[in-house]
Amino acid sequence: MENKLIKEVNSIRAIACLCVVFLHAIQVRLFTWDTNEMLHTVLGLLAFGTPTFVFLSELILSRSYPNRLPNNFFKKRVIPILVPFICISFFYALVQDINDIPHLLRDFTFNLLGNYRGPWFILVIFQFYVLHRIFVKYLSRVSPTIVLTGSFIINLAYLAIFNLIQPPSETGFIAFLWEFGYWVPCIGWLFYFSLAYYCGKNYERFIRKLKKHPYLVLSAPIIGLALILYVNSFHIMPYGSKRMDMVIFTTTMILALFLLMSQLKKQPAFLEFVSKYTFGIFLIHLFFIRVAKKMIELLGFNLGYFEIPILFLSALTSSIIAVHVLNRFPQGKYLIGSIKHAKTPDSIRSSDIRSPAV
Repeated sequence: MENKLIKEVNSIRAIACLCVVFLHAIQVRLFTWDTNEMLHTVLGLLAFGTPTFVFLSELILSRSYPNRLPNNFFKKRVIPILVPFICISFFYALVQDINDIPHLLRDFTFNLLGNYRGPWFILVIFQFYVLHRIFVKYLSRVSPTIVLTGSFIINLAYLAIFNLIQPPSETGFIAFLWEFGYWVPCIGWLFYFSLAYYCGKNYERFIRKLKKHPYLVLSAPIIGLALILYVNSFHIMPYGSKRMDMVIFTTTMILALFLLMSQLKKQPAFLEFVSKYTFGIFLIHLFFIRVAKKMIELLGFNLGYFEIPILFLSALTSSIIAVHVLNRFPQGKYLIGSIKHAKTPDSIRSSDIRSPAV
């Protein structure tokens, strides 16, 4: 049957990926040199890339399978994501503790649980798969207004606990939870999931509504930005995607990007190219940023803030090359993720859309 392609997704996925790579380039620079308030703010704004990426995973899933998941779904979707996740989690632990086996095993375990050194966002995507099955089975007939409002309140309340309350303990599991353990549970991403579910299920209607209110959609990120700058002035929450106000900013950015990209007759070639490698880039770019940083230090260069674009470009280029080279081998895609080719997985069949509910 005729395929339908969500053409905007590739460009938005690429933008999200580029933002995350640039974010980590800034982060490495700030954490190893001095503090710059403006760069910290830019870093925080770029953090919308991670929730955008997980938003797209559910939007595509809902668009493809609004009524039921196929029997072979987990085999076709989870394994190609799970195996690279495990491999990269081990790789990051290996380069961190290559001479200390006990610490290597500990860090590998932490990476699998969502350590910031590993590709923790994949754990969120796995939970989205489970949530999607629940939505399809039990919640698809509930009013979207109720679901969206409820998920928004729950999402903000969950983040408020870790944004505004000091950890009861500075050691053990509580310290782990407050530092980065709270990133992984789907409660902190619930609103993105709910919104993506309804946007994907009613995609054409979603785009029509955006085009009906272009000025509102395009001005909304400015309001979100103003809120973030206001909150930053109090220094009460850390920078990053797991902030209460970032839910509003990220949502407005997602809507604005979909509106802008839907207006284009043809998606930008550069973004289409980067989109093919985004999964692998997400997995491996942190390693190449650290390698580039180490090389700059060994060479004795003092590049100032110009180091940031150098780290960004070197990590992006090296990641793409690594993904391309490894995918030339039969098992390479299981080490670093596969190269996404045209019409997959954003290409869907009409039969998928009209599948009977179960």
